[in-house]
This record gives sequence, C-alpha cells and structure tokens, in this order.
Amino acid sequence: MKTWIKRIVLALAILVAVVVAAAAVFVLTFDPNAYKARLQEMVSQRFHRTLIIDGDIDMTLFPTLGLTLQGVSLTEPGRDELFASIEDAQVSVAIWPLLSKKLVIDHLTFSGVKARVVRDKQGRFNFEDLVGGPAPAVAEADNAPAAGDAAPSAADTPAAAPGAAQTAAGAAAGLGQAAADAGGASPMVGGMRIDIAGVDLKDGELQLQDDRSGLALTITQLEATTGRVAYDRPFPVQLSAHLQGTAPAVDADLTGQAKLSLNPAGPRYAAEDMNLRLSGRLGDAQAKSLTARGKLGFDSGKLEAAGLELVFEGDLRDPARPLSNVDASIAAPALMFDSARHEMRWEKLTVRAKGAAPDGPFELAVDAPALSVSPAGASGATLSGRLRLNGGDSVDLRFGLKGIGGNAEALSVEEVKAQATISYGARAARPASADAAPAASVAPARAGGKPGTREVAVTLASPLTLDLAHRAGALPAVQGNIAITDPGLPQGAMQIPLTGALSADLAKDAAEAALNAQLEGGKFDLKASIAQLTAHPAITFALAVDQLDLDKLAPAGGAILGAPRPPAGDPAGKGAGEAQAPANAPAPAAGAPETDKVDFSALAGMSAKGSVSIGTLVARGLHADTVRANVALARGKLDLGGLSAALYGGKLAGAFSVDAARENAMSARLNLNGVAIGPLLADVAGRRALTGTGDVALDLKTQGADVPALKRQLSGTAQLRVRDGAVQGINVGQVLRDVKALVLSGKREDSTEVQADASRETAFSRLDADLAFANGVGTFKSLALVSPLLRVTQGSPARIDVGADTVDLVAQVRIADAPPRAEGLDELRGLGVPVHVHGPYDHLSYRVDWRAMAGDLAARALQRGLKDALKHKHGKSEERLQDLGKVLKGITGK
Repeated sequence: MKTWIKRIVLALAILVAVVVAAAAVFVLTFDPNAYKARLQEMVSQRFHRTLIIDGDIDMTLFPTLGLTLQGVSLTEPGRDELFASIEDAQVSVAIWPLLSKKLVIDHLTFSGVKARVVRDKQGRFNFEDLVGGPAPAVAEADNAPAAGDAAPSAADTPAAAPGAAQTAAGAAAGLGQAAADAGGASPMVGGMRIDIAGVDLKDGELQLQDDRSGLALTITQLEATTGRVAYDRPFPVQLSAHLQGTAPAVDADLTGQAKLSLNPAGPRYAAEDMNLRLSGRLGDAQAKSLTARGKLGFDSGKLEAAGLELVFEGDLRDPARPLSNVDASIAAPALMFDSARHEMRWEKLTVRAKGAAPDGPFELAVDAPALSVSPAGASGATLSGRLRLNGGDSVDLRFGLKGIGGNAEALSVEEVKAQATISYGARAARPASADAAPAASVAPARAGGKPGTREVAVTLASPLTLDLAHRAGALPAVQGNIAITDPGLPQGAMQIPLTGALSADLAKDAAEAALNAQLEGGKFDLKASIAQLTAHPAITFALAVDQLDLDKLAPAGGAILGAPRPPAGDPAGKGAGEAQAPANAPAPAAGAPETDKVDFSALAGMSAKGSVSIGTLVARGLHADTVRANVALARGKLDLGGLSAALYGGKLAGAFSVDAARENAMSARLNLNGVAIGPLLADVAGRRALTGTGDVALDLKTQGADVPALKRQLSGTAQLRVRDGAVQGINVGQVLRDVKALVLSGKREDSTEVQADASRETAFSRLDADLAFANGVGTFKSLALVSPLLRVTQGSPARIDVGADTVDLVAQVRIADAPPRAEGLDELRGLGVPVHVHGPYDHLSYRVDWRAMAGDLAARALQRGLKDALKHKHGKSEERLQDLGKVLKGITGK
C-alpha cells in the first residue's frame, strides 16, 4: 500500500514538474507579437479598417494571464481617418475560472483613450460594424476585399443596431443589441459570463458628432474608476471630465458618482444613488451648478425614475431676456415613460424657479400632483401653476389644467385656464415665496394697483384635445376677456371680450388660429395659418378691424396694453407746452436712454405674409381712416406695401420697410396729398408750427440701434407744397415794422432778437420747400414763401439738424413791390432783410439783421428828404432830414 502511495505521489510530482516546465517553456518561447500581422490582416478583411499596434505586446501567465499593449489605434472603415486609439492598456484575467466558462478580469486599466463617435444623416453610427451592425460603405476601392477572399457568413453578421435614437442612447442600444444577438437572453457574451474586478480609465477623450441633429461635443480629461463590474449587479462608478462644444456652446466640468447596473442583452441599464454635477457654460446658461440626483433606469425602451431631482444655480444669458441669480429645480418622486407601450406616469411633479429679470425679480411654481396615461385610459389631478414678475411693471399669472381624460392616443382636458393681472407704472409688493405650492384651483389673480396706474386683467379658458398618435392638438373653443382699468381712459375702464380657436398639427408642422373680439363696439377679426411651425415659422394672416386706438391699448412708453403716456402740457396742440417728467423719475443714463432703444429682433427667424384693413386708426395721436396695407416679412425684413389711408382731409399712399438683419435699416416712400397740415402737426408733434393744405413727398432712409442713431443716419429727400396757410411763431410784417422804427430811431444795434410767440403767425398764399438729407442733416435746396406782403427765399446757412433737433436757417425776406398800404412798409419795398431762424425745435429764436438794409434805408430817406426840400415842403423835408440823421447816427455811431 505504501508503495502505491509513493508511486502516485511521485507521478503527481513528475506531472507538476512537467506542467511547470511546459509553462516556463511556453512563457519563454511564446511571442504574442508574432500574431500582430495576422490580427491586423483579420481586422482589415472583416472590418475594412486598419489596426496599428506600435508597441510590443507583453504577456504574463502567473498568477494571472496578463496582456499589456501600447500605441494601439484603429481607423475608420476604408480610410485613414482615426476612429479610436489607446496609449496604454493592461488586462489581467484569472486562469482557473476560464475552465468553467467564466471570464474573471482582475483589472482593466486604460490610459490615453481617444475615440470619435459619429452618426450620419441617415442615423448610422461609425462603430456599428464593430458591434454586429452592417458595415459602412467603403470609401476607397483599394480597401475592398480581393476577389476570392471569403465574405463574412450570415452567422458572423448579426442584425444592425437601431439608429433612430440620439447619439449616446443609440450607442448604448447598439452595444446592447450586439450582446443580445451573440448570447441570447442570458447576460453572457459568446457563452461566457463576464466578471470584472475593476476598471480604471485615465486621460480619456471622446468626440461626439451627430450630423442629423448638429451636435458637436468633445469630452476631455475623462477619468473614471469602478468597483467590481458584473452584469445586472450594481457597481460603483466615479468620474470626472471636461465638456466642450460649439453646437451647442458648452464649456463645463463634470463630476459625479453613481451605482450602475448594466445588461446590454436586455438592454437594461440603471443608475442608483446618482449624484452628477456640471458647472460652466451650457448653451445660453452659465451654471454655477447643475446637479442631478436620484435613480434612473432604462429597460427595453422604458424609462423610470425615482426620487429624481434636477437643481440649477446660475445665470441665463439669452440676449433677448437675460436672467440672473436663477435658482431652479425639478423634482419627481416617481416617473415612468414607456414609448413602446405608450404609457406615461408621474407623481408629485414640481417645478420651482426664482431669480432676477431685467425688470425685476421673478418666481415660478408648477405643481402636477399625479398623471397616468396609457392606451386604456388617462387620469390626473389638477395641474396648477403661478408666475410672478415684479418691478416697475408687475405680472401675476395663474394657469391650470383640470378634468384630464381620454387615453394615450386621444388625450382630453376639460378646461385649460389662464388668468393674468398686469400692473403698470407702480412697483408691486414682493409676493410670498414661490416655494409655497400654488392653490389647486386657479383663483382670480389681482395685483394691487395704485391711483393713476394702469391694470390689465386677462382671462382665457378653453377645452384641450390632443391626438398624440398623430401629434396634433387643439384649443377648439377659447373664451376670454381683457379688462383694462386706467384713470386716463374715457370711462376709466375698457372691456374686450374675445373668442377663438387654436390648432396645431406637428406631423404636418402647421398650425391655425382664429380670433374674434369686440373692440370698442367694433369687430376685431384675425385669421392666421402657420407653416414650418417648428423650424422657421411662415405665417399667413388677414386682420380686419373696425376701429383701433393704439393710444389706449399701447400708450407711448409702454408695451401693448401698457402704461399710459403722461398728458402733454397742451393737449390741444396749440401751445408749446411740454409734458413734465415726474419729480422722482431717475435721470437717464449716459448715452441713449433705454427707452430710445429700437429692437426688431423679434422679426428674425420667421416669415409672414398677410393683409391689414382698419376702419379707423389712432396711433401716437395720428388719426387715419380706411387704412390698408400688405405685409411681408422674410429674413428679418418687414415690408409694408400698398400702404394707403384717408387722413386730415387728404390721402396717404406709399410703402415702408425695416430690416432687423441690417442694423434696423428703414426706408419710407410716402406721399400725402391734400392734407390739412395744422391738425396733422398738432396731433403728431403736439404743436402747430405750420398750417395750410398741401402735399408732402418723403423718400427717406436710415438705420441704427436707437432713436438718436436713427436720427443721425437719416438720408433722402423731402418735398413740401402748401397753399393758403401760415407759419406759426412769428409775424414777419410786425417784426419788420419794429425794425423800421428801430432803424429810424437811430439806435446803434447790429440785430434784433425775437423769440417765438405761438400767438403770432405769418400768413402766406404759397410755400414750397425742397430738402436733401444726409447724415441726419437736411439742407434746403429751395425755399419759396409768397404772400401779398412778403417774398421769402433761403439764404446761407439753410439746414435742419434732425439728430440735434435744431434749426439753423437764414431766410431772405423781401417786401413785395406793391405792399398793402396799411402795412406801412413802403420804405422797405424791394429791400432784402435777413432773418436768422435758429435754436431747438421747441424754442426757436428769430434774429433780424437790420444793418444789412440800413444803407439802402438811409439812401431812401435822403432821397425823399431832398425831394421834399426841392418842393419847399418845409415840414416834411425837415422830418425826412431828421430821419436821415438818425439813420446815419445809428450806422456810424456819431
């Protein structure tokens, strides 16, 4: 017995020695680098890609099977462009578990990993051929397999991964489908169960490019560490990276941790105890912190979340509406979305946000207690929300949905309701924090107004239908009312009841709207249709209004339905009074005041074509009847063609355009015929500088970001033809009589300054003027004023500075050859008298330079005095000689 034991032990010892010797010989003699060429050839033939291994392949056998690779790279199919590369990779595999078809990887370490993931416009990824999808088309014929090479068998080419998802989701789906095809429903690959003790990834870089959506994102400085990795078992992951891209604009740092569960065969993915944090630029947002917490799961197309919370802190830098110090959150204790089964469910979904808008602080609160939608039915509790904006103007908006029914294909809401109260001109008290949940029902919202302020209350309600299967929806019966309360209105208030309907069809990318309102007893009808709804909206519309008073709905200095303009000092427009600013109004900032900014950015990004018909229009004091215009908007340029109206006893015809894409470039070609100039100027400018009936032809252009710039850039021509009117502010005949008396009195003055006086005027039978504008300055090319007493032409200078709101005009005044005797200006007949009109529009001065005519007046006095002396008319001759002496004394000063 002992002999057999000795023999067995000896045999085992010999066997072990042989195995050890064989292993030693294998390790010493086996060269894995000899297989480089064969591996590269296999990759080239199967995938039409070039595999490059620059460094040597190092191998260890005990205690684990280990491989170390350096300088590994793989190209795109059929071309030399790099797809992925690894600077250094180390893999350690336990030997004994391989005997039981279990792959146990002690550790995976990757350093310097770089990859470029691309999805083309057809939705195909550039890695699909590597995970069992169809091989991409080979770009170069040189890389095609030679004739006679064995083509991959059907068994070697599983079905393609779906490419309709977004880039990241599509990549995961493709990998999961490949694993499922290879190993069936079991969480195994190639019939072998995989278990990885840990993975370390250092200095990784990933480029994501989606030609379908335009996404271009680069992930750099990627560092990741995992615990034990096994299918369908949670394992911890910690990662950090830097994200940078241009579409969208991203420059942010990412850090986070979670417990991941992976089963590509499902495919099933889950993230528990998730805590991800982004900081930096994210599009128009500058995030101090964007945090995602909770649990997410993806199981064969079903997305589930538990305890999900998204929190944002930072600024939103949208040029049109910047928001600062934003603190926003979305929370959902339970959420499920299954696109395959058309099911959706959430519980206690809340949205909270607060921050600062340009006009003041804002707060938002939305509560959706419960919603369940499935093919069998739909139900949900009342959704409610509230938005409050505080500042010089305040907005309090409440909205809600109740009576949710139908099913996943046809969803219905019994009532969608919105109520808003807008108060202008007074700072409302800061409301309670939006963290308090809004009321379940939509109660009337009313902000506290103050005497003299405007308050607008808007109420809208309608049932809602959604055809989710065909991506269509409608508000079929909109009922509403707009109530304006303002002490400046005739009765202190205005009511605008309205009805209408809205519908949208996203499958056709179109929408339609109809609105009917009663505006001051007249109709307000708007019909519109929108094509290319989600991309570049193209609107076709027709607007018909009986009477529209924009001075009531949109007073100067406010938005639509905005705050009223303070009354002018002279409402009738007969005086020169100006509106006084409030005593506590802040001083305007340096440069153009904010109210002078001109912003037509809303014109960009859409196109429109339609017609406007208004029976009676009041806008900024201007009154017009039978207003017609054709509207065309494209590429930021608005054209008003076929513009016509009846106003102030005459007619208006012409065209106007503004181009937001070219620094608000504006052009106007307008002709007014037979218009009463006085009432027109009184309504538009607040004063009657000129009266009479006449024609005006304007051909003007300008551009600029604000009103001062628009004035400075004004160019073009203007023509004025007025008959039987008067120039307000000066009586030239009276001024000349005063000058004559001054000259004959012998007073030594170079000129006489006369201030404008609204009670005086200079009548004329004809006034013609032609002006040319350049850089905001209009120069009189011709000026002719004719009356029984006077003839007036332009002298030098003769200009109007629109940018500075000033006039600098020398008018050459001549007495008619046969002036009326009652005027007492026979001595000035035929003489030229320069009258210098200068100063700002609202404070003009008139300087009469009588020295220019004093010599002629002295000569005429001398001539008359000599004639009287020769005729022995001693009394008159003495008076004439005395007048002559006074004149000479005034000229010479002696």
